[in-house]
Amino acid sequence: MRFKKWEELYGCKVFLTTSELQQFQRTCFYQQEKRNIKIRNPFQSEVCQRCFGQIQKHWYYPETKIKYCWHCKEMGTIRSNDHLIILIDPKRYTNMERINWKGHLTASQQKIADEHLLAWDQRRHHLTYAVTGAGKTEMLYPLINRALGLQKRIALVAPRIDVVLELARRIEKNFSGEFLILHGNQHHIKYNQLVICTIQQLMKFHQTFDLIIVDEVDAFPLIDNSALKRVIEMAREKDGVIHYLSATPTNKLLKEVGHAQGKVSFLAKRYHGHPLPKIKIKFTRNWRKKLPRTLNRELLKYQKNKRYFLIFVPQITDLSLVSAMLPKSLHVKTVYANDQQRSDTIEMFRRGELHGLIATTILERGVTFSPLDVYILGGEERIFTYETILQMAGRCGRSADFPTGNVWIFAKDFSFKMYRAQQEIIFLNRIGVQNEM
Repeated sequence: MRFKKWEELYGCKVFLTTSELQQFQRTCFYQQEKRNIKIRNPFQSEVCQRCFGQIQKHWYYPETKIKYCWHCKEMGTIRSNDHLIILIDPKRYTNMERINWKGHLTASQQKIADEHLLAWDQRRHHLTYAVTGAGKTEMLYPLINRALGLQKRIALVAPRIDVVLELARRIEKNFSGEFLILHGNQHHIKYNQLVICTIQQLMKFHQTFDLIIVDEVDAFPLIDNSALKRVIEMAREKDGVIHYLSATPTNKLLKEVGHAQGKVSFLAKRYHGHPLPKIKIKFTRNWRKKLPRTLNRELLKYQKNKRYFLIFVPQITDLSLVSAMLPKSLHVKTVYANDQQRSDTIEMFRRGELHGLIATTILERGVTFSPLDVYILGGEERIFTYETILQMAGRCGRSADFPTGNVWIFAKDFSFKMYRAQQEIIFLNRIGVQNEM
């Protein structure tokens, strides 16, 4: 039997073979809890009940005609002759704990935090649209505290592992109890009131969370993915509330929240009160053959100035190419989505053991380093959207001790998305000043 501690799986979905189901039904746990256990088909109307992807006609074993889901195969193959087991959450938490953050919110942040609490009390979905570095996580603490105190179950989710790890790092620092972290490299479930996980790991839960907070809601792979949005919906209690967080919400998302009678909070200023660093656009010929002279001159300063840098490149093949052209005196590593050492490299950078990182868009959001400068090579290329450029620029100046820095885009040609991102930062800085008056 794959599962031994069934009490750790309250609120979860489990897929069992017929023989496993028969073994499960003979356990003491099943006899005690069978009123709170549902058994269903794994595919309903040709839709997988784990990932909510559509089952294609050719996804079956020819010899048996048994269907399977290819969408979520990496989490373990589900077949049409399996059984979906749902363990209803009794909300029996053993370690009720609270946030013990000693910091304080600014007046603008407190206003947003109060709007979070009002949305919770009214059971309304909510979107917080705040600039990068505004302190979105800290503004959530009063809401999380309220839900914890009411014995509600909470999921804090994000599309990417790096964002999940950053959220977990902050919660661990300011939270006195246990919480569960789930992502691709860590997927052992333990029954906890607070869960921090990727969207994909949310597939394991069924109608258990009273509050789901979705950070970076506009990021890949969640953006325009109806199946993953269905995963979020099916993980919340029937009267549960979803709070979305984003620095670059799409017009579609703003409309969707409005149609669901939700509310939108807006904050155009960083927590430390300093403006967002402005974007400078610099034109260059072919940086893949030779790095721009201005960038090389700037990079030489990092041996002495005790600052760090992040260079974004459009393609994975550009990582080694750019790394080979950097000054040999700099200690630099590369980072990309399928890099097995990614987490270790990021921790090295955080500890100050590297001068800089060269990265794809995987580090565009959800991570904080300081003091940091940002350089974007090939800003006109397709992979760098308007939202991506804003997010990459948002890595700079996040610390109150180091609120400024370089945000330089190097491009061969002019593109409207670069200009739009540049002007958006100017606009947000102006709005931020006006709101303080």
